[in-house]
Amino acid sequence: MERADIVRRIIMTILGLRNAAKALLADWDSMSEADFSTRFNQLSEQIEAEISALPPDEYTAMEIEAWIRLLYIRLNALDTSKSTLNLNQQYISELIALLENTKVRVLEDEFDARLDCLPVGAKAPIEPNGPEMLMVEPSVIAALMSLLHSFGLIQPNMEPAVLSRHVSAITGYSAAEIERFLEIDNATGRLKATVASEDMQQIRRIVSCMLERLRHIMQYAPERPMGN
Repeated sequence: MERADIVRRIIMTILGLRNAAKALLADWDSMSEADFSTRFNQLSEQIEAEISALPPDEYTAMEIEAWIRLLYIRLNALDTSKSTLNLNQQYISELIALLENTKVRVLEDEFDARLDCLPVGAKAPIEPNGPEMLMVEPSVIAALMSLLHSFGLIQPNMEPAVLSRHVSAITGYSAAEIERFLEIDNATGRLKATVASEDMQQIRRIVSCMLERLRHIMQYAPERPMGN
């Protein structure tokens, strides 16, 4: 499927779900709270199912984020003099929480490590017994090592060869494959990585996903273990 077709499908899916949510809220006055709760649960299941069925693409997260912003605007504009305020607040807040969780899952699904989820054009693992659970190239691993080194999360006095051997053990890539992208900047003492522009975009997306996951955990489940 062409990228334009994927984006069009994403837009139409999210638009349809937004319209379903609007219709539910508009029908509040004509149904009991129990009926409303039942329909909200049905809508929640529909949102999760339809978004899960979309092809993996970061545009889905962008559309969900735009929907979340609109919901916040609506939440802040509620008329506090109306009796439906509490229900509207609850409905919109629960919908925002659902979408936030769905957005995190969508972002993480882009980096699903199963080989059958590799994006078009991605390379197979470089070693038959190597990183069968990784979707990134050794250069991306090297760049992430460089970032960790720059922010003091790796011992500053370790040579690229030593670092590469350690990282090799946890990624499955050979130390040589990782080390060839690394060098020490003699002027600054920092670990530098040689990375192609397309790999830089992948790193940006990985870091963005990590930040989104951290923000979600801190906002909605501050005491939840990081791996959940």
